[in-house]
Amino acid sequence: MHDELFLEKIRERGALTSPEQARAVAEATLEAVGELLVDRDRLRLAQALPTPFGEALRRGAPGQDFDLEDFYRRVQRREGVAPGFGVEHAQAVCLAIAAALGEELTVYLVRRLPDEFAPLFSRRRFEPTAPPDAHHTAPQVAAGFGSTLSTGRFGSRDPVAEHHRR
Repeated sequence: MHDELFLEKIRERGALTSPEQARAVAEATLEAVGELLVDRDRLRLAQALPTPFGEALRRGAPGQDFDLEDFYRRVQRREGVAPGFGVEHAQAVCLAIAAALGEELTVYLVRRLPDEFAPLFSRRRFEPTAPPDAHHTAPQVAAGFGSTLSTGRFGSRDPVAEHHRR
């Protein structure tokens, strides 16, 4: 994956306004991830990332031990943003890292991090899923029968707005 595509994935997932902002977010997160790894692992993973981002992964002091909350604080501090933005940005970068590394190297990375970090590198955590009967409900409502949350409580024929009149 080349630099521009990597930054674009981060920019989209993190709702960032510019490639420069995405680059700063990426470097802050990669430095923090790199601090959790030993040199041998940092080198292997850095080789799979676009060059400037591989360098960021190797920038901090290796082999540190900290939890997910401290990871978010480190990213937030490096970026100079509010804590909530630090969390969102770190999550966006970790998903982009997983995409850039591919499945095999992502598994390699996750196995070298504390267990609580694994969900950060999994797309499934962020993909919304439809309710099991969503595809069956829509045609019934469109045909004029059935109910939705906006037309009433489940199984009711009374609109929610008229519920108080009973």
